[in-house]
Amino acid sequence: MSFVIQAPYPLMTSTLVLPSPLTGNTEANTATVQTMRAMDGTVYTYIKSKRGRRAFNWNFITSKDKGLETKEFVSMFADDVVKVTDHLGVVRVGWVTVNPLAQDGQGRAGGWGKNEEAYQYSITFEERV
Repeated sequence: MSFVIQAPYPLMTSTLVLPSPLTGNTEANTATVQTMRAMDGTVYTYIKSKRGRRAFNWNFITSKDKGLETKEFVSMFADDVVKVTDHLGVVRVGWVTVNPLAQDGQGRAGGWGKNEEAYQYSITFEERV
């Protein structure tokens, strides 16, 4: 099954189709830690939960061309709400929070084309509540 990101939500005029992500992806509740210092030097920290909002991280290995397409898609729609349909068929709406997308070379990609290179990158997504 493929991994689909559509933007901007709800118009969805652009679509990015990726292969299934690698195993070991993460899902976590998001929160912000605010540190404040009192006039007497005492440090106070406050944790602000984001109403149960969850953050997801998916890792992909794709060809160089697909990596460049993903990088351009993320930079174009970094501030827009997107719709993600993951490899399990679960639909989520939120924001891609990694910009710019960092890619790591993984060597040659066998069977993807002549002299094609493989790249690994992560997409971080924060769900809208």
